[in-house]
Amino acid sequence: MKTYKQTTNENHLVLNKKTSIKVSIKDVVLLKGEINYTIFHFKYGRNKVVSYTLKFFEEYLTTQGFVRVHRSCIINPKFVKEYDRSTQMLLMANGEMVSISRRRQKEFEGFRV
Repeated sequence: MKTYKQTTNENHLVLNKKTSIKVSIKDVVLLKGEINYTIFHFKYGRNKVVSYTLKFFEEYLTTQGFVRVHRSCIINPKFVKEYDRSTQMLLMANGEMVSISRRRQKEFEGFRV
């Protein structure tokens, strides 16, 4: 299985090697998986679709502080604005609502915004 390998500066992700599209890790709010594609959501409101799965990026991003909250979503905890314990939903800085899967709720028991 292929995984993301960082080859350059640690502050950037290379999303497309052919066109050298780089994004700053600190600007990524969350990643959503859609079948074999990953949608990057940025703090300034733009989105970028990449033809890799979430699993491809997961190992590298968890070392950068990102957390997988659902099988189709990885978040940057720095951009969590609100956490509703009753519904197990996170409100992100870009306005996206993200649900926490039942199996990952224990990881968020002591989570503070």
